[in-house]
Amino acid sequence: MKKNLVICLLLVMAVSVLGLFSTDGNMSFAHDQNMESPKENLIVSVKAKDKQLTQEQLEKRFDQIHSILTKVHTGELTQEKADQILSKMKVYSVGKHTQSDIGILSDKNTAVDLPTPYSYYDDDTGHYYTGAHFFWNNQEWEQDVPSTVGKTRGWWYPMGQDDGFGITFSRPINRVTQTFDVWSESGNRTRYTYPDANSNQYGVVFLEQDKWMIDTNEVLHYNWDSGYMGVYWEPQESGQMSIAQEMAHTWENTGVSITGVGPYSVSWQFTSTSYRWAAETATAELFTP
Repeated sequence: MKKNLVICLLLVMAVSVLGLFSTDGNMSFAHDQNMESPKENLIVSVKAKDKQLTQEQLEKRFDQIHSILTKVHTGELTQEKADQILSKMKVYSVGKHTQSDIGILSDKNTAVDLPTPYSYYDDDTGHYYTGAHFFWNNQEWEQDVPSTVGKTRGWWYPMGQDDGFGITFSRPINRVTQTFDVWSESGNRTRYTYPDANSNQYGVVFLEQDKWMIDTNEVLHYNWDSGYMGVYWEPQESGQMSIAQEMAHTWENTGVSITGVGPYSVSWQFTSTSYRWAAETATAELFTP
């Protein structure tokens, strides 16, 4: 009787010990079967729910797209060629646009051209890319340069206070990243990566100091002669999206700040009623993500 009892106890102990191991010999615990592994820094796309991409991976993808479309702004690529390259990357335009849409448009009645923004859908990640440009016409900014008397040649000086440029959305988005570049008329680029703190799910805006310079040949230069911004994002909700761009310019002693961003517009607050203006694109981009 005692012998049989001992055998039973040994069998029970053996089963308990074996239960701690999986079929591959690794120790496991029953409650671990329902535990999820940590998912830190993961972003799951609305359009590509089967893909889990890190912030770093999405930013790298953005950089690839942005570098191609930046070359359209600088004239290194035509729009048609850029679209061909992007299509091979599974990045497709979601709206109609032509080369003239993002070129310098001759308009004697305005100092700056603000072409309609344009967007692409990245089929590989389920995210969208939106780009927006501005171009000063015929170096109209020269009218805002103060007296050059006594100024050191080859030295950059502030033109007024900060200028602003941004993209607004009619519906909320999840913004992954963004970059804003400006060029002087001679092609020198300045890059900004940190938008104004008022940027939110309805838009991204940069406030940065624009500068002018007179060189030793008495030629004026301006570091905000043109600009291009790219934003990588995904929608928070369904429905038609309206995307626009806005710009604010100051000179002399006038300053500007932001009191609100979106939906649809940026609320600029100027320190004076003189020496400043604000503008927005005449036509917003419309499409349904």
